[in-house]
Amino acid sequence: MSSFSYQFYHESAYVDTSTSGDKEYGLKPNNFKSRMCRHYEAGRICHMGSKCGFAHGEHELKTKSNAVGKRKTRICVSYGPGGDGCCKEGLACDFLHPTDGEAFVRAVQYQMEKVQFNLMVQELHAKRRFCSTKEELDELEDGINAMVRQWNKVWPKGPNYFDMHWMTTRGAEDYAAGIIIWMQRTNQKTAYLETGRGNHSSYGFAAIRTLLLAKYQGCGGVVATPDQSNPGIVILNIL
Repeated sequence: MSSFSYQFYHESAYVDTSTSGDKEYGLKPNNFKSRMCRHYEAGRICHMGSKCGFAHGEHELKTKSNAVGKRKTRICVSYGPGGDGCCKEGLACDFLHPTDGEAFVRAVQYQMEKVQFNLMVQELHAKRRFCSTKEELDELEDGINAMVRQWNKVWPKGPNYFDMHWMTTRGAEDYAAGIIIWMQRTNQKTAYLETGRGNHSSYGFAAIRTLLLAKYQGCGGVVATPDQSNPGIVILNIL
């Protein structure tokens, strides 16, 4: 590499560490040490040394993500469907890469099973309109609700978190009642029920969310409140 090319590559990563004050020239603070130095990666000596704005080793890599707890929870688009398998962020990427090992494998498995699960539930919901008797409809809906419950057991989104998408209103009501019994027995004070906002509801509004908020208003020692940061989530609290 010519001296000009070398200087050009490091120009935006130069950091003045003199006593006059630490300054970063050309490299935004949130990008500092967010990518690996390509000289270090190639096994060559980086003449910028400690003044290099790129990381010399994984221990120096810093994330650019401000979302606490969200890093490395989803697959990088570069390695998803249609991706080219080349992420410019490298090891500093906030999303999962094949190099993340088991976490990446599990995320891929989740996506594959989620697609299959959605297709199966959609198919069952479509069959509801062709049920000729109430007994037949009840049996079909019980199957749908059981599938959602099982999905939450296998792929929970978080502690005390239950996704009610795809459930029928009756199924969600029964599910919530069971969750409350579990909370009382295990001394759990809070649970999160993802009901959705009703954007795709056949009723035109969030029927499950509306039902739960109306039903649990403190009577019986249980109160349901909407999550202020996400209207699609109902928070259950044991008083």
